[in-house]
Amino acid sequence: MEVKFPTIEGSYGGNQAWFSKSLWAAGGCGVIASANLYSYFSDRQNMSKDEYMQVATALYYWLSPLHFYNPSTTENTYGMISFTHWYRRTLEFLDLRGVHLQGRRKLFMRKRALVEIRKALHRGELPVLAVLGVPGVSPYGNHYMVVSGIKGDVLIFSTWGQRREVKFSELCLPGLFFHLAAFKRKK
Repeated sequence: MEVKFPTIEGSYGGNQAWFSKSLWAAGGCGVIASANLYSYFSDRQNMSKDEYMQVATALYYWLSPLHFYNPSTTENTYGMISFTHWYRRTLEFLDLRGVHLQGRRKLFMRKRALVEIRKALHRGELPVLAVLGVPGVSPYGNHYMVVSGIKGDVLIFSTWGQRREVKFSELCLPGLFFHLAAFKRKK
């Protein structure tokens, strides 16, 4: 099962590397996940990169990722460290833009995340997964991604402007845990 995910000038959703400031690019995955939600739920399946980045820039100021000394990265940023803040502020921003969503959150999960993602997709919801934990364990660690599909135990998601397929076991590593939010339109 896979949803029809928005393309932005050939990219599978947005890419945090599109931010002109390297600090923003380094800590912008949560912002891009929110911009992808906007694109998907506003039925803007083929936005231009300029239109998309206008929304992403507004979201960056709205969400306010944290930037201060971080010995684990080349840029001094932590990005969106509060999933609850990201979740609430994303819903507020989208609501102000006329995209009225409701969501559900599940925090600090491990293997149960796969079951919850599958259920969300079957209910017609679009999940966002935040993989959190020890730096360097996985290229997807401390990263927000929009899940656009599932095939067995393989997740399909948008990250860095690409469609990626990754076995859940490659994400469910020691030292990592998950926050999950699933969104759908309000009735």
